[in-house]
Amino acid sequence: MAESYLQAATVDETLTMVARSWVQDMGVYQYPKAPQVLTHDRRTNRRNTTWQLPKIDNALDKTGLWHAYEPGEALGQIGTVKKGTVTATPVGYAGLILSKTDDELAGVNGDQLFEDLAMGGDGVPLLMAQASQAIDGGLVGALYNATNYGAVVSFTGTGTKGLDDPSDYANQQPVRDINSALQGLRWRQSLGLRLVCHVHPLVLDILSEHPDYTGVGLLTSRTAGLSGKMTRQAIVERFMDIHKIDEVRIYEGVADTVAPGQTSAPNYLATDSTVGPLLSFTLDDHTRPNFDVSAGGAITGADGGLAIAWGRMPTVVTWREEKYESTYWQIRSSYHIIAPRYQSDTDANFGAIFRGVTSGGNMGVFTTAP
Repeated sequence: MAESYLQAATVDETLTMVARSWVQDMGVYQYPKAPQVLTHDRRTNRRNTTWQLPKIDNALDKTGLWHAYEPGEALGQIGTVKKGTVTATPVGYAGLILSKTDDELAGVNGDQLFEDLAMGGDGVPLLMAQASQAIDGGLVGALYNATNYGAVVSFTGTGTKGLDDPSDYANQQPVRDINSALQGLRWRQSLGLRLVCHVHPLVLDILSEHPDYTGVGLLTSRTAGLSGKMTRQAIVERFMDIHKIDEVRIYEGVADTVAPGQTSAPNYLATDSTVGPLLSFTLDDHTRPNFDVSAGGAITGADGGLAIAWGRMPTVVTWREEKYESTYWQIRSSYHIIAPRYQSDTDANFGAIFRGVTSGGNMGVFTTAP
């Protein structure tokens, strides 16, 4: 007997639920690790917040200051305790406004239902990711500021090559170059500040196979095989040990490099079109979890080479427009990224920046930008 089949019309099915947007883990962003200063901003009718830092040489002996003395002789010099001034001027920022109509939020009439905003969702992960990228981008921009940290340092080697070129290893000495540049920071490190390295992840990749760090001699990465390469953890630990660094912050955050409406072109935040991928150092003040100068009686704000002064931490604001039957979300913040010791003393020896890409005969980590 011939088999019979239930005949049914074939139809297409389109799912209306759109899964949550891809967001980077908050751990890739480095701004929360910088010294934090809680200040005022224009929302409290104060444009600036100012604090004082004691001069570095207040407690330093000077030539001729300590002198032989007998009763009846001149007592010596009379001095005062000196200070410098730091001023933070947080600027307000706001990001993308997300909007959804009531129907879209409910997913009725066949409309797409976005999990980012559905079921009471407020879009916080999506908006927080965008804000974090912007803040980390501002932090990176400050680290590239040669005014705060002195001229960009080049590496020793052939001026047309980079640390990524094994054919030039015999002419290179990155360990010595970095230690030499950090010499001016060493005694300041003894004041209790933490020496922090800020680095692009691809820079670590290059250093992890350079013979100055691997210790395999002048073998190229090809002939040395795995013996000529180090794991991420191993290069970070050796880098910290060799250069006496207290912390390495790896800037793995990614943002778009184009304006809204253009074809997306994501890239690492920690790069500069002129200097190249980031490799810099700052002396940071972590003597307190945060410095609150917004309340009366505060002693001081952050010292050191880098800090973020917050008038308002990133906050998602939501509102409803009845006439449009729509709900809106936006993230807002106000802050000022500063170099406290450069402000107070015009002292650039609280940080250093290295060339990321070779340019004009000056050697960088990379021969050409990655």
